[in-house]
Amino acid sequence: MSKLDITKLPTVMRSNNWERGAQLMEKWFSDPSNSSPSNGIASTDIITMDWVLGFSRARQVYDTLIAERIWLNEAARREIVKLLKRKNALGSGKQRFLLPRMLQSMENEAIQFRVIGGNMDMLVGPMDDLRAALGNFTFRLVVAGTVEAEMTEKKVAAGPAPKVPTGNYLVTIEEVGIYVKDSYGNLSKLPNLQGLNAVTRDL
Repeated sequence: MSKLDITKLPTVMRSNNWERGAQLMEKWFSDPSNSSPSNGIASTDIITMDWVLGFSRARQVYDTLIAERIWLNEAARREIVKLLKRKNALGSGKQRFLLPRMLQSMENEAIQFRVIGGNMDMLVGPMDDLRAALGNFTFRLVVAGTVEAEMTEKKVAAGPAPKVPTGNYLVTIEEVGIYVKDSYGNLSKLPNLQGLNAVTRDL
């Protein structure tokens, strides 16, 4: 088997109308080298949610997580409690927590995820721009809302009864944010393009 020159892959991708895959790979080639994808320069403009949801397998996962309201299941609730503790939001009053806007904050505050693709998809799934660009990836969820301590009156010998926290909290989720996360740079995730003809677009 002849060796594959990966620097030619963007040209191959473009010949098959896989423009986003080509752009991401060119970015990967041009960025400074590093020992871990987490140390790389994030791309926030090549891949958009509208584009991702144009592929039926991604849309199906997205629609299912919305229908199941996975930000309210038990796993999510445990992560929300951890998040509020990290934010020091479990006090004696009512506090608001916002959707994160910075990339690192989004990673630190994600409370649920769903995977699109997998080992079988990489082997036998459709070869298209989504696979060329992202392979398998995740939808990750962040939340915003309010948290309010449950209060009860404390019995005292005389005078008005002060209110003290019971240790329970009412959490109201007002917003849910969903973003796409993928780590680019794992060579084992590159699509198998050995048999791809850059001119005729045949597999």
